[in-house]
Amino acid sequence: MLGRFSQDFTCGHVAANGSLPFLERANWGVRPMPIVNASWMPSAECRTVDARLFFSPGDKETREERIDREVQAKDVCKRCPVQNECLDYAIRNRERQGIWGGLNEVERTALFGR
Repeated sequence: MLGRFSQDFTCGHVAANGSLPFLERANWGVRPMPIVNASWMPSAECRTVDARLFFSPGDKETREERIDREVQAKDVCKRCPVQNECLDYAIRNRERQGIWGGLNEVERTALFGR
């Protein structure tokens, strides 16, 4: 699925034109995520970064590769002006995959016990 994602946009979560391709591509058989104030997305630092940095390629990634990828993604988040809004969005929408607001899925779950 990430392969299709990366063909459609060149950033972590938001298309370069500010659209939300994961909502527009709801015909993958997955229900679209509910939107909770996504007005912050056009200001996201991840707009200039390849989406593969924020999402695991699955079982083709070693532990060391995952740690390195996540450190790089979190570095992008650290300099993002809307990091808090991104994290809030991920939590409210129960985002299960990827780095959002500087936290991976395990860290978000541990933070809020969900």
